[in-house]
Amino acid sequence: LSNGVAKVYLIGHCAYVFEKAWKDVVQCEMCGTLETAVEKARCESCDGDCVILSPGTASFDQFKSYGERGDRFPAFARITHPD
Repeated sequence: LSNGVAKVYLIGHCAYVFEKAWKDVVQCEMCGTLETAVEKARCESCDGDCVILSPGTASFDQFKSYGERGDRFPAFARITHPD
């Protein structure tokens, strides 16, 4: 993580486990939901940055399936806001 990851936006049931494991290596931010994480990443990223959905665990606390989660990520990422 320390090589190439600027920040991790954590969501879901296991977010605190990942924060505890990674906080000394990479900046972590608790976001609660995928929609919030995507919006924060959008606001903090610059042209040319890459935002990756990288599920570390199941997210049945927020989605019915991995397919639903995968479908929602690009839907949230396509939302545009006026500057």
